[in-house]
Amino acid sequence: MGKRNAWLRVGSIGMLFVLLVALMTACVGPIGRAEQRNWVKKMNKVFKDDEFTYEGPAQGEYGQYSNLAVVHSKKYPDALLYVKEKDGELSTNYNTIRYHDEAVEYFEEYFDGEFDCDEYEITFWAHNQYTPLEDISAEKYIKKYVTCNEVSIYLIREDKTFPFEEEMSDKMIEIAKDRDEVCDLTVFCLEEMTDNPVIDSVCYYKLYMDRRGHVKYVRVSNHEPEKESHYVVEDVHW
Repeated sequence: MGKRNAWLRVGSIGMLFVLLVALMTACVGPIGRAEQRNWVKKMNKVFKDDEFTYEGPAQGEYGQYSNLAVVHSKKYPDALLYVKEKDGELSTNYNTIRYHDEAVEYFEEYFDGEFDCDEYEITFWAHNQYTPLEDISAEKYIKKYVTCNEVSIYLIREDKTFPFEEEMSDKMIEIAKDRDEVCDLTVFCLEEMTDNPVIDSVCYYKLYMDRRGHVKYVRVSNHEPEKESHYVVEDVHW
């Protein structure tokens, strides 16, 4: 009987969780949609050099989000643009979208000369995707919101003579120390640029930090038959 009651309690908790999620993401009615339209009107007032239209509530696994709206931008029609509300404050990923190229250029300049290669490319995914609803410059956006988190560097050398593991690991940790922030950095070593660097690279390195001043590991993944993937260093503090 005790086991049965325990299972009933677990089942009740699970049902309660599903109901709570459902309440948060149920179908958004006319009042909720009207409120979301007002959010988009505020976007038009803030970002005057673009034109936004409301497309509806964002769709989640359990229904529609009452606190997240899908927005269409005239300047960036293919972008996945949102505005959301939390504790009465509005935020959007619009600044992240419009300043993406500037953020990539910033990292291209930052990493220029750091690695010995024929050429290199950078990709960047904005970790702090949402910013307050404010019209800021690219310089302010980069200074305030852009971090070396989810940055990938593609090093290209035709002769495939890349640094030894310890040298590459030391360089990545040096970068993390210089940034003085929580970094998540991947370096791909390539003979040529490819659409699938994970598979086509000679090897690639991953630096992961779980907090500022602590590199949890630098790991190398090799694709050469005689070499195995392994951690180069672990638990580096400063």
